Amino acid sequence: MSSRGSEWHKWDLHVHTPDSNLCYKNRNVTNQDIINSMAHNDISVFAITDHHYININRYQELADLGKPLGITVLPGIEFLAEARGREPVHYIGIFSEKTNLEFIWGQIKNKTAIANTYGSNPKKRNEVYCDIDDTIKLIKSLGGITTIHAGQKSNSVENITNALPHTMAQKTDLANLVDIYELGQEKDQEGYRKFVFPTINREIPMILCSDNHNALDYTVKQNCWIKGSPNFEGLKYALNEPEERFFIGSQPDVLTRLKNEPAKFLDKITINRVSDKDQQSIWFEHVDIPLNPELITIIGNKGSGKSALADITALCADGEHSTDYTFLDKDRFKKKGTSGPIRSPTNVPKWLHL
Repeated sequence: MSSRGSEWHKWDLHVHTPDSNLCYKNRNVTNQDIINSMAHNDISVFAITDHHYININRYQELADLGKPLGITVLPGIEFLAEARGREPVHYIGIFSEKTNLEFIWGQIKNKTAIANTYGSNPKKRNEVYCDIDDTIKLIKSLGGITTIHAGQKSNSVENITNALPHTMAQKTDLANLVDIYELGQEKDQEGYRKFVFPTINREIPMILCSDNHNALDYTVKQNCWIKGSPNFEGLKYALNEPEERFFIGSQPDVLTRLKNEPAKFLDKITINRVSDKDQQSIWFEHVDIPLNPELITIIGNKGSGKSALADITALCADGEHSTDYTFLDKDRFKKKGTSGPIRSPTNVPKWLHL
C-alpha cells in the first residue's frame, strides 16, 4: 500500500533506562517493560537518553522489541554542561535508528569529557561536564540533532540570567545551536512565542517529554505530537516547520475532528475492475490509495494520474460539478467502448469501483 504521507504521532524524546544508574528509580525494569510502557501509552517513537552513556546492546534489543509493534526507538544520550547559571544545563543528542551506533558512541566517548569516566582513576558520570558548544557541534557532525532543557524544566537554559549582556549573548548563541527546546510545562510555549522567538528571529520547535526514570510508572504532563514519518528522517523534516508539525496537548485539532466527524473524511480509495471490457489493460487495477485527512493538493508529473485521482475523489464524495471533470469525461476515459459502469457509494464515501 502507498504511504498516507505525514501523519500525527505521539513521540517521547527523553526516556531513561536502568543504565542511568545513579538516578533510575527501579533497577529491575527490563527492556520489555520499557516497550510495553510505550505501547500502552500509544507512543510511536521514543529516544533512549541515558546520562553520559550509550548501551549499544540495550538499544538494539529495544529496537528489535519495538519493531513488531510499530514503535521506532532512536538512540540518544543526555549531557551535563558546565554551569552557566544557578545549575548546570542539560542537553541531549539524538541520532538515526539507522546510524552506526558503535562509531557514534566511540566518537562521543573519546572526544568529550565522558572519557574521564574511564581509565585507571575514573570519575562518576555525574562528576563530569561536557562543553556545550563543542559537544553540540560534534553531535551535528555525526548526523544527530540536539534538544536542550528550556522553560520551567529543571537544568534549563533559562537558569542563565538575563541581567547581563554576556549571558544574554550566551543564551542567543545556544538558541542558534540547538534544534529543539524541551519544556517543563505546556504553558512555557507562550513566553517563547511572544518574547524569545521574535527577539532571536527564529522559531524553535518545542516538545514536552516524560524524562521517565521508571518504565513501570510512566506519566507525562501532556502529550507531545509530531507530524511526519515516525522515524529520525521524519523528525529532521519536521524541524523545518515548528508551528505546523509540533504540538503539545491532548491531540491536534484535525484528530479531534476526525474522531468526532469521521463521515467528513475520506480514508482511502480502492479502484477495481467490474467491467469485462479491455481485459488487456491493467491500469488502475486493484489499487489502494490511502488518503491523508489533511490532504489539500495532489502533486505529480504530467500524466501521472493527478486529474484521475481528483475526479475519482470528487465522484466518491458525490461532487456536484461532474461536467467539469477532465479525466472522467465522455470524450476521454468514459468514451464509448473503453469503460464500464462507474459506481459510487450513496452514503459515506470510502471506495470507488470501476
